[in-house]
Amino acid sequence: MSIKLLYEELYKHESGSQRNPQIIIDTFERNESAINEMDVNSSAENYAFIRLVTSDYACSLVLRECYTKALPFLNRSISLWENSRDIEKGALSNSRWYETLRFDRGRSYNFKKKYKEAKNDFSWLNKHFPDNDNYKVWLAHCQNGPLIRIQNFLLFSVLSFLVFVPIVIKKEHHALRLTFLSIATIGYIVFLVLRIILWLRQKKLRGN
Repeated sequence: MSIKLLYEELYKHESGSQRNPQIIIDTFERNESAINEMDVNSSAENYAFIRLVTSDYACSLVLRECYTKALPFLNRSISLWENSRDIEKGALSNSRWYETLRFDRGRSYNFKKKYKEAKNDFSWLNKHFPDNDNYKVWLAHCQNGPLIRIQNFLLFSVLSFLVFVPIVIKKEHHALRLTFLSIATIGYIVFLVLRIILWLRQKKLRGN
């Protein structure tokens, strides 16, 4: 199948600015074998076409919240944009497609709790688009993700101690009750310290 026919098959359902991600996903997957058989480096036309449809498919998967399935295609799409001969690497921030792909990959990694990988994408976005508050929020979230999980665990543990220690441990076991309550107190102090660290990080990021 020629590029023209493939393009018409993929985008024949497009209507103005209205884009249906499920139609893009279904059409891409129906023609995936033909797309994979194309030599991406055989011509500039092939390269541009495969770059477009792979990017479109990857972003459509993210819109459908298929993050695990989307990640390989997001990585491939980003690689295609970074290795494009028609775009200088320093000018990638001018590409709306590239920006969207980095954002979608960052979100996908974040939802998979791969905060280190997500931070890489959101740091790039925050660097090149410092006025975009949405990117600041996502960067703060992936930076603070591990701390938030620890903080939530500590809060749950402290509340559990406070609720169950008086019920499970009898009053005559005063030393044991005091030990558990001391552990709960230390846990709560650590929880407060983490809250302060998170607040300072967010304040610093907002200041940037």
